[in-house]
Amino acid sequence: MAELRGRIVEALASDSTSFMICPLNLDVVAKLRRDAKFRTAYARAKFVSADGFPIVTLARLAGFHIERTTGADSIGPICRIAAQTNLPIFLVGSSLKTLCASGSRLVKENPGLDIRGVFAPPRGFDPQSPLAEEIIEILSRSGARICFIALGAPRQELFADRAIEKTAGICFLTIGAGLDFISGAQRRAPKIIQRLNMEWVWRLVLNPARLSGRYSLCAAVFAELVLKHFFSSSLLRDHNV
Repeated sequence: MAELRGRIVEALASDSTSFMICPLNLDVVAKLRRDAKFRTAYARAKFVSADGFPIVTLARLAGFHIERTTGADSIGPICRIAAQTNLPIFLVGSSLKTLCASGSRLVKENPGLDIRGVFAPPRGFDPQSPLAEEIIEILSRSGARICFIALGAPRQELFADRAIEKTAGICFLTIGAGLDFISGAQRRAPKIIQRLNMEWVWRLVLNPARLSGRYSLCAAVFAELVLKHFFSSSLLRDHNV
């Protein structure tokens, strides 16, 4: 997380080009496989964080030591550095009630934080619509340097991809349900469950109808990738590579 904060500040100070930061989890991996437009947009991310222990596990199997850095967990630390370095922020997504509640809490917890605006698109928002163009124009005029986007994948990444082409000097972070957790619109798993990497169980129990199919697909993707790793490693050993 400390490295991510530092990279954001460094990038905003040294370059006028807008960029995006995306979290990676198994649900995103599954959607990337099915959606070519999503893959194109996601490939343009400047930084990608590990949004879940399966991604950390897969990376470590491949020899890369990374830490879990979820979109939701990044909001507070990035807002703190934004307040300290005078980087105004903007909030996009969810509902107006949620954005206002989360904005008020972020300002309370980070004195000096400058929120330049919020925008809650309607349900079914199309990142390629005229409304998206209007939001990007508002963002560009606001003077915000950091924009948190809570629209869910792949909509948030598709919107961020369009926005980085039409703005300058803005960091776009896709954060999923992060603002819902801050506002209290959704209840996040207790810390002990998060530390045990069982947050998915908590969410599944709360919303089985919506998440059971998604998590079954994620489990299949995870099993496939682990098996591919060990199969490839076995082949390399057999050929003395």
